[in-house]
Amino acid sequence: IQEEWRFLCRCDRCEAELDHTRAFCFECSCGARGFVFAPSSGGMLCCGSGGVGSSASSTDPGCGARLEDRQRESRALEAEGQAEALLAELEDPDDLALPCPDTLKGLSLQAAQLLFGFANDHPLHRVSAEVSRRRVAALFAQGRLEEAAAAQRAFVGALAAMLPEGLRGVRWLAEVHGRLAYLSELSGERGQATAALELVLDNLQVVFNYRPVVQSLAGMFESEAWWKLLDVVAPELNRLC
Repeated sequence: IQEEWRFLCRCDRCEAELDHTRAFCFECSCGARGFVFAPSSGGMLCCGSGGVGSSASSTDPGCGARLEDRQRESRALEAEGQAEALLAELEDPDDLALPCPDTLKGLSLQAAQLLFGFANDHPLHRVSAEVSRRRVAALFAQGRLEEAAAAQRAFVGALAAMLPEGLRGVRWLAEVHGRLAYLSELSGERGQATAALELVLDNLQVVFNYRPVVQSLAGMFESEAWWKLLDVVAPELNRLC
């Protein structure tokens, strides 16, 4: 933030001793299974709960000890740097339209193995969340709708963990929840689609200063299934408009 925006953030997250978005899946001698990056301790990995798919406050906090295997720590941080460098070189993904370009398509076999391998080994790391986000395009194009919905759900869950609790009024959040609603409906998960649509409306209510009717979302996707979903849930979701 300081380099790009000339702003030194002093929020609780930026000042925290542990960066829970950088969570590594290693087992500690205390029995906990999770280490997080500790910038305040010289950049080491310390035993602690967290990650973009979990709540640090609701899980075992761990003992706080540094990872004993220094070589493993070094290799993990090196792999993290390589994975994040690969992601930084890719084009920004589209977070609403489907179908859309697959931004992972141009990766070499070696780069893909490194990126997907790291995401698989450390599923609560922010890299894993970004990989889930970018996999949706290819999964949708291949007709693997349940997997696409699961990937979008993982990404949206990661956002909820990383962003301030209760954040509303961001158009982009309306888009990612809209895509989740669409994919959930296509994969036969009407309840999750309805819940995601409600979050879309919650965000747009702050953006527009009024709560739009659910049918106004028809233009998000050119799909009969999408339009049918909006008609079916309208009586329930329009009650607060």
